[in-house]
Amino acid sequence: MKKEHRRIALGAALSLACYLGAAALLALLLTQGTVREGAAQPWILAFAAVSAFAGSKLASHGGAERWMPAASAAAFWGVVTLLGFLTSDALSWQRAGELALAVSLGAAVACVRREKGRRSRARRSRR
Repeated sequence: MKKEHRRIALGAALSLACYLGAAALLALLLTQGTVREGAAQPWILAFAAVSAFAGSKLASHGGAERWMPAASAAAFWGVVTLLGFLTSDALSWQRAGELALAVSLGAAVACVRREKGRRSRARRSRR
């Protein structure tokens, strides 16, 4: 496996782990009655955006190619949507679209805030 592909897979795995951990925490809060059922969807979308940001930052670490954070976020969205369609009746194409929008927002923020590598740091230190 190439280094780039490994980084994308690692970013998607980190995103998935963060998202599943946050969703499990939200499920616990729902069963305890701390969070209303109607308020769960915005939290899930926020968790997806933050998870995609974390995975995209990992994929773009060290001056990687510009497309790598987006590929990591797309892989994360694909896995979450596939798991949702396979395990739940409640996931619809509308919710998958909302999830795609949240994931792309997290990846876009990671792309904007990405570090460009050694040359950029050296240029900044000279000024």
